[in-house]
Amino acid sequence: MKKTAKAKSSASKTATTKKASAKKATTKAAKKTAAKKPAVKKTAAKKSTAKKTAAKKSTAKKTAAKKTAAKKTAVKKTPGLSDHVKTLCEIMADHWQFVDAWFAENDTENYRPDPPRAPKDASAALARWEEEYGEAFEDTLKAHFAGGLGHPSRSFMEYTLLELPLAYDRWTGLNELVDEGAFKKARPRALDKDQDSIRFVWWSRGFIPIAEDGGGNLMCADLDPGPNGTRGQIIKWEKTEGPLGPLAENIAAYLVDYRNSLQDGSLAFDEAGFLERRKVRKTGSKTQEELFAAVEAGDAATVSRLLAADKSLLDVRNQYDEPLIIPALQNQHTDVVRAFLDAGVDANIVGPSGGRILGYALSAKSAGIVALLLERGAIPLVDGKWGTPDCIIASMLNSASFSTTRPRPTTC
Repeated sequence: MKKTAKAKSSASKTATTKKASAKKATTKAAKKTAAKKPAVKKTAAKKSTAKKTAAKKSTAKKTAAKKTAAKKTAVKKTPGLSDHVKTLCEIMADHWQFVDAWFAENDTENYRPDPPRAPKDASAALARWEEEYGEAFEDTLKAHFAGGLGHPSRSFMEYTLLELPLAYDRWTGLNELVDEGAFKKARPRALDKDQDSIRFVWWSRGFIPIAEDGGGNLMCADLDPGPNGTRGQIIKWEKTEGPLGPLAENIAAYLVDYRNSLQDGSLAFDEAGFLERRKVRKTGSKTQEELFAAVEAGDAATVSRLLAADKSLLDVRNQYDEPLIIPALQNQHTDVVRAFLDAGVDANIVGPSGGRILGYALSAKSAGIVALLLERGAIPLVDGKWGTPDCIIASMLNSASFSTTRPRPTTC
C-alpha cells in the first residue's frame, strides 16, 4: 500500500511537471507569435508605403506627361497671341498676297525673290522682345511680326521690310546710342514743337523699326506717341531729321492704303522705276469716258463728234483739274487741240496753276501747237506783261528745242 501511495505521489508530481512544461511552451509560443505580429504589421506597413510611393510616382509621371502635352499644344497654338491677333495675321497676309501678285506682274525690271509661302512663326522671339520692352506691342504690329510678314523681298514704297531679328537689332543699336549720349544735343528738325501726335524727341524706345531705306532711314511703329497720337501709328525716322509723320494709324491701315493705291493706279512706277503717287480720275459718264479715251489716243474725229453733240463736255476736267485741251497738247496731239479750239475753247484758257495753255505748249516743245495757239489768239506772257512784240515771240520759239519743225526766226 505504501508503494502504491508513493507511486501515485510520483505520478502526480510528474503530471504537474508536464503541465508546467506545457504552460512554458505555450507561453513561449505565445511570445513568439506576439513577436511575429509586429513584424507582420511592419512588413504590411512597408508594403502599403511602397504602394503609396508607387502611386505618387505614377501620378507625378501623368502630371509631367500632361504638362509636356500642354506645352506642345501651346507651341502649336502660337503662345501669347489672342484670337483677334491671329485674325489680323490672316487679314494682313491676304493683303500681302495681293501686293506680291501686283509686283510679280508689274515689276518686270527688278528681280525680287519670292516671299516664303509659309512664313516662319516668330511669336516666341516677339514675346522676348515685348518682355524686354516692358509691355505688349500694339495688336497690328504684333500680328506683323508674329506672322512673319516682314519679308525683305517685299517692297514697301522706297523701303525694305525688316524681319524681326534685324528690326530688333536696329532698335537695340539706336537705344544704345541714346544711352551713350550720342543724341543728347539732337533735336527733331521735321517736327513742330506745338504738334502733339509725336513726342518731341530725337529717338524713343517706343519707335519700333519695321522697314528701312538704302540710306538707313527707318519706318517705325510708334508705341509711345504724343497726347493726340495713336499707339502703333506709323512714322518715319530719318538720320538727319529725326521723327516725322504720322503716316497712318497703324501698320494694318498703312498696308490697306498701300494695297488700294496699287489697285486703283494712284501708286505706280515712274519712268525711272520708282513708285510714285498719282491722282486717280473718278469714272465719269459713258460719254465722258469716251472723250477721255479719244483725247488720250489722239482721235481728233471722235473728239470733234462728241463736242459737237454735247457742249457741256468742254467743261470736263481731268484728275489734275485741267481742261482736256492741256493733256492733248502735252501729248502733242495737234489735231485734237484744233478740235477743242474749233468747238469753242479759248486759246488763252488757264490751267489749275493759273498759267495759260501757251506755256504748256512751249513746255511740250511742239512748234505746230504753239503756232496754232498764236494763230487763234493766244497771248504770250514775258516778264509779267501781256502783248509781247512779235520779235520776242519769234526769239522764244527759235531758241526752244522743239521736237517738230521750228518756225523760221523773225528779225526785229
